[in-house]
Amino acid sequence: AGLLKYEGSKRVIQSTKSYMPSFLRNRFGHSESQEVSSSYEDVNTMPTACSDWCTPGDSAAAKVKLESVLQQALARRQHLEIKKKNAATTVAFINTNNGSSNSEDTIGNKYERDLKECLELTRQLYYQLEQWRKALQVEEELYQSYYAASSTSNHLVRAQSHNRIGFFHQKLKNFAESHAYFTASLQCFERKIYPTYQYHADIGEAWKFLAGLAVSETRYDVALERLQQKAEPHYRYHGQLKEQEVDTTVEEEQKPMQQPHPELLTCLQNQVRLLQTMNQQDEVARIEDEIEQLSKVLSSSQ
Repeated sequence: AGLLKYEGSKRVIQSTKSYMPSFLRNRFGHSESQEVSSSYEDVNTMPTACSDWCTPGDSAAAKVKLESVLQQALARRQHLEIKKKNAATTVAFINTNNGSSNSEDTIGNKYERDLKECLELTRQLYYQLEQWRKALQVEEELYQSYYAASSTSNHLVRAQSHNRIGFFHQKLKNFAESHAYFTASLQCFERKIYPTYQYHADIGEAWKFLAGLAVSETRYDVALERLQQKAEPHYRYHGQLKEQEVDTTVEEEQKPMQQPHPELLTCLQNQVRLLQTMNQQDEVARIEDEIEQLSKVLSSSQ
């Protein structure tokens, strides 16, 4: 099941430092050179587990540090929950005495924001420690309490959460549940986030998650089909609109040149790994040639 590194589908995350709230920053012990290169909230991106970014000799020490940060985060959560409860009581008392039914609770909102940030850090730490069941529980709590709430119910946030829940179910070998969440995310990207696009890299990423699930199920032929026929076109023709959305008044030479998305390279590399496992060496050679040519194209365009 380790054939494809879907955990870091876009980038390898090397540190937890940039994701930590201020009360935990500078306590983790990573150098400045290990700054995270992307936001945890990037579409479909998962920070890599400790065993993925640590060398074997450093893994035990890193896990000790992660456990220490986790205990601080859990203590912080308990503190914030008490503060939130006390704030709610205070506001209710003020509103009662003022004869007000004002629902704007600025004190409570502050604790809500801090608690959400703390829960997101806790989820990430459980992920990096590969405690999948606990990571799943925290993600489900985040979804119910924050991501599905009316104030944060944008489709992108919900799709991202579905991918994380699906991924944790995949790690727990709950394959039916994983498939359901990945499919829900895919449909959200296709129908609600990018309804005018024929091809978009984020939809390709959703298909890559489904391909990773098929790998976990040892259905390599299904995984290969999802990569080649479903994910790959979205990377190859990224940004192409559906025919009815194309501006026909723009001259052909004025239209931007279609460039493959950089993640096409990763998609092809994953295909090579699968084909090698399936002993299809002729196809491996063909794709490796394309990878070499694509690498040159992408390098020249940067």
